[in-house]
Amino acid sequence: MGLLDWLRGSKKPAPSKSPATPEPLTGEVASTLEERRQQRYDEAMKNKTEITERMKREDPARAQREFVRGKHFVYWTERIRQLKRDGRNHDALDLLAECIAAAERGRDRREPAPWYSTQFAIVSRKCGYIDDEIQVLERLLRYHGDRPVEPTGTKEDDYWERLDKARALREKKIAAGVDPSELTRGPDALPAETVDE
Repeated sequence: MGLLDWLRGSKKPAPSKSPATPEPLTGEVASTLEERRQQRYDEAMKNKTEITERMKREDPARAQREFVRGKHFVYWTERIRQLKRDGRNHDALDLLAECIAAAERGRDRREPAPWYSTQFAIVSRKCGYIDDEIQVLERLLRYHGDRPVEPTGTKEDDYWERLDKARALREKKIAAGVDPSELTRGPDALPAETVDE
């Protein structure tokens, strides 16, 4: 029965299912969606591979600064997303740390690509590594300067808000008796920051 039938007074509407628990897609619909996703992924990888090869030819010095595991750091975004979907958060953190370092090395006095830092913060929080989340956010915000007095309506506001929440969560965990060493993967969670000369 549809909404129009209900409005006409035919019957009570069937209770709707909670949006938090949608029914899994099956059959042809699921396979079609998966095929489309795979096509988009393949096309993105092809484009990123072409960019990588062109950069190697045209600017080998930049390629060396910005490459991770033989490919430009932007190549790894889909792989990072897949690692997260698969629950391989430690592998995702390792790859994200390498991409953060590459983005910093190739930033040319600009803010490095923030996606890798924000993803590192998200995955660190999920794993309970609050100190690593704080460290990467502080590192990212150093490129923005001092905190503005009023919100600016930019992503920077989101970074500051996330940092505030992480610091508050850290304090709450410490007050609850959590050992501070449990809040980090260790001193090598992030590579040393690249400083402009």
